[in-house]
Amino acid sequence: MINSYIEINSSHKGGIQVIEVSGRLDSVTVGQFKKNFYKTLDAKNRETVLDMSGISFVDSSGLGVLVVIFKEMKAQGGDMLLCGLHRNVRQIFELVKFDRIFKIFNSQEEAVASCLNYSGVES
Repeated sequence: MINSYIEINSSHKGGIQVIEVSGRLDSVTVGQFKKNFYKTLDAKNRETVLDMSGISFVDSSGLGVLVVIFKEMKAQGGDMLLCGLHRNVRQIFELVKFDRIFKIFNSQEEAVASCLNYSGVES
């Protein structure tokens, strides 16, 4: 049996919130992820970078919760950018065309820079 866990850490870079996630985003961890994501989310930030470089696996439950969170943030005038997807996770995103929904960056630095350029915030 595979050990499913999820860990979330938050920081701010240039005034942009960066949420780092590690573990597996699957049917076992999705509830904990969503609960902890919203606890961690800083309502003052319109743009949030979700660094998924620590995520080794995503299943359909994980994809679903990301879409739900993304839609909720968009409805409130916010945005969620993704970065650091491992090759296998990125392939899943491309297969289900999520790369057309989410803004996906290779690194945290690129995603934060995109937010700063978009929002006009000085770094």
